Amino acid sequence: MAASATPLPAGAFPADLVPALLELSLAAVLLLRPVYGPEGAEILDFVVDYLNPAAQRSLGQFGPPGATVLAHFPHLPASGVFAFYRRVFATAEAGRHEVHYQANGLDSYFYLAAQRQGPWLLVSFTDTAAQLRSPIEEALRASQARERITWVEAERQRQRLLGLIMQAPVLVAMLFGPTHQIELANEGLRHAFGARPLVGRTYREAAPELAGQHFFEQLDEVFRTGESFQADEQRLCLDRTNSGRLDPGYY
Repeated sequence: MAASATPLPAGAFPADLVPALLELSLAAVLLLRPVYGPEGAEILDFVVDYLNPAAQRSLGQFGPPGATVLAHFPHLPASGVFAFYRRVFATAEAGRHEVHYQANGLDSYFYLAAQRQGPWLLVSFTDTAAQLRSPIEEALRASQARERITWVEAERQRQRLLGLIMQAPVLVAMLFGPTHQIELANEGLRHAFGARPLVGRTYREAAPELAGQHFFEQLDEVFRTGESFQADEQRLCLDRTNSGRLDPGYY
């Protein structure tokens, strides 16, 4: 039968025991102080008053004294961790939270425990990257890594295609909705309209001189039917200099 631990008598704890435990602990420990909004009710952030060595190894240095959690980890609200911190502090009820955090140079599963301690929030967490993972966890992480690689490659190709479109020696616009709001206009189109503002405006707002030239009616028909339209040498008059003078062209 295992012997039970014998508690030390009251007042018998050495003064340097807690600092030594914090220095030795393999678990990260943070002491956070809330930052309130102008009315003093809503917690907007937490100042990091203390990190033990394990927390510094896991998270890195927080910079100058008084640095805040969100300044160092701006993506924390999206992960649910910031809401967890605020809830524990507001209710004074200890809580636990698990999160897969993938931002700010981190990519790991964290187990967190938090408890209000007077004016501070005491947080302890472990980074599972330093622990053995089950085959399911390993498979999940491998799948997520493949997804990230696929996303990065897709984004690279998208940016390359966008660059080609923007520099193409033709007029290109991407329109949205029945009002034909301009979401993208390449350099050729901008030049054709005298570098006037185009993106974010409807085509009718951006190029009112096209009214009465059967251009907008063609756009409406394509949007309504879903059928493409093609024309060769269609004559359109544009205000290329934004002076009110219409110059004919064939498109």
